[in-house]
Order: sequence, then C-alpha cells, then structure tokens
Amino acid sequence: MEIILAVVVLVPLAAAALSLFMPRRFNEFASIVAGTAAFAGAVLLVPAISTGTVTAPPFLRADALSEVFLLATTFLYAIVSVYTIGYFARERRDSRHSGVAALQFNRYSR
Repeated sequence: MEIILAVVVLVPLAAAALSLFMPRRFNEFASIVAGTAAFAGAVLLVPAISTGTVTAPPFLRADALSEVFLLATTFLYAIVSVYTIGYFARERRDSRHSGVAALQFNRYSR
C-alpha cells in the first residue's frame, strides 16, 4: 500500500512536469488520466487505512482523517480536469468577445 500512497502523490506531479513540454491536447489527456489515477489510488487506500496508518518512507503518512481529505481532493481533481477542457474550449471559441467584455467591465469599475 505504500506504493499506492506514493503514486497518488507522484502521478499528478509527473503530469504537471510533462505539461510544461507537451502540446495542449496531450496536456488535456494527461490531466484526465492523472486525476483519475489519483482518485483510483485514493479509493484503493481505503481498506488499508481503515485498519491503521499507511506510511511510505521517508515522508508520506496517511491516517483516516487524511484519507477523507485525500478522497475529496482527488475526486475534485478528476472532475475539474474534465470540466476545464470544455470550459477552455468554449473560452477559445468565444475569445473574440473577451476584449469587448473587458472594456465594458473596465468602464463600470471606476
């Protein structure tokens, strides 16, 4: 179970590092895979953590309370990674209107 705890942390970090050098379409796919893998890893840790604390030397440790937050965080990561792809696709499609909206907002913010 120590390996799964390390994977839950390292997979999103690897996806973030790869996103610096890869094209946008790959980044979208990597974000969904990393979010899903992190959530699956968090779910797989539930039976082990219900019997006690899981420690991955030298610095990772998970108990029941940290598992609750780990499940919530990785679930949100997986859902938001899917949502943002559609959101930013729409944003790119409607980008011709964003300058006008910014000017109108500026006009009323004084």
